[in-house]
This record gives sequence, structure tokens and C-alpha cells, in this order.
Amino acid sequence: REVTPIEVAHFPLTDEAAAKSLRGIRALPEGTAFDVILVDEARSDPGRHLLVTLDQHGFYLRESWYGLLHQVTYLSGPAELPFEPIEAVYEGGIMLASIALPEAQVTPGGAVRVALEWQTQAGIQDSYKVFVHLAGPDGVIIAQRDAVPGNGLYPMTGWQPGISVFGRFAITLPPDAPPGRYEVRVGIYHPDLGLRLPV
Repeated sequence: REVTPIEVAHFPLTDEAAAKSLRGIRALPEGTAFDVILVDEARSDPGRHLLVTLDQHGFYLRESWYGLLHQVTYLSGPAELPFEPIEAVYEGGIMLASIALPEAQVTPGGAVRVALEWQTQAGIQDSYKVFVHLAGPDGVIIAQRDAVPGNGLYPMTGWQPGISVFGRFAITLPPDAPPGRYEVRVGIYHPDLGLRLPV
């Protein structure tokens, strides 16, 4: 497999240095799957600058750990996304401001890229998780993703009122997914209590 080392200009990393180190990823054709292998990131990137930069330019697909090796798979995506306003306000003043779905159609076994823009009107005390369900033509959920926003990088307890928080990820459809129109359902829940926040 083709392997390209991430060349870091200086250490410790900053957001600017991470963006410069990962500029080659932006040149990938749209929708290309690529893996990033981070080695002992607690020492090599304690501020998680590389992951933050990757989250801003790629769509998280999956990850694996092999000792000190952290393998993260992303899909490349466009710099500008077709965000559409949603403005769904959940209990506690958490708002799903907009959503972008770059794919109009996806084949079975393919991935749906999703980008969410969140805002809050007040400080959030609990670290909620966000779920995204893909429901088939019969209403049955066939694929989903549950995670702390930003693939764990942006817990809600750190959100600031009026500041947008973005999350980008991809959800893989099963290879036997039936044809038809699919619905994307987005919600928020408390991971310990399992309670969903009403809209």
C-alpha cells in the first residue's frame, strides 16, 4: 500500500502546523478513503491538533487501535459543503443549525457523508452523545452512528454560546440495503441515562 509520512515542520504541534502538514490530503479526489496512522499520539500530539485538522477536512469513517498505533479511516470531501438550515432546537437550548449531505445517491455498501453544524444558547452541563440513524424506505434503521460530537473532539460541556461546532463523519450502508428513499434522523441523548432530549 502507498504510505506517505506526515512531515511536521516543528514540535510541539499547533493548529497551523498540523494544517500545513496535512495539506496533501486536501488534494485527494473527493470521496477517496484514506487511513492515518498516529504513533503514540499522547506524546506526539497531546493537543490532538492532527485529529482536529483531519476532522475539518475529512469525514471520519472508523478507527482501530493496535497498542500505541491509532489507525483512523476518513473519506475525503469538498472544502465547501452544501449546508442547509435546519434550526431544530433541543431541550436545553442545543440547536442543530444546519446539515450537509454531499451525496444525493449512495449505492449499497457505500458511505453517506454527513456534516452537522451545532450551536448552543447556554452552557451545557452534561456530555451528551449525538446519534444519526439512516432509516430505509420501510422506516427500519439500517445504519447508525453514536458519538460525542466531532468524533469525541468536541464534548458539549466545552461548547460556548453562539459559537458553531461542526462534526463530519460517514456512515456505511449495508451491502444488501434495499433501493428507495432514506431518511436521516438526528438526535441527542444522555449516554448514562439513555434519555433522549426532545426537540
